[in-house]
Amino acid sequence: MGALEELLDRIAIADVLVRYGSSLDDKDWDRLESCFTPDAVGILAGGPRLEGYQAILTAVRDALAYYPATQHMIANHEVELDGDRARLRSNLIATHVIPDGTFTVFGVYREELVRTPEGWRIVHHQLDAQWLG
Repeated sequence: MGALEELLDRIAIADVLVRYGSSLDDKDWDRLESCFTPDAVGILAGGPRLEGYQAILTAVRDALAYYPATQHMIANHEVELDGDRARLRSNLIATHVIPDGTFTVFGVYREELVRTPEGWRIVHHQLDAQWLG
């Protein structure tokens, strides 16, 4: 793989998680689906293992239903490429509007992605919550 192709892959991989965050904030479940393979696995903040995209969708949709607005700030993308597979580690600050203020989750996303004909997609999605504020 040439340097340009590697750079383009790194950007595309990071963009998947950026799209994930903006999809949550917009509650755009169709766009959220474009981030995952159908058989993706998720583990969210120490919760149960979620098998398949539909289980991940249900979990995040239910979790966000209480909040009228959220903002997911995802940064410091560390990409490890291995052919058509990749690992991505990113930091998260997710602010959630609640009736009397805000609730913030500080954490780390740990992703495994695969290259598909449609582009890079998440096959393993994990949120490790570090602390709450």
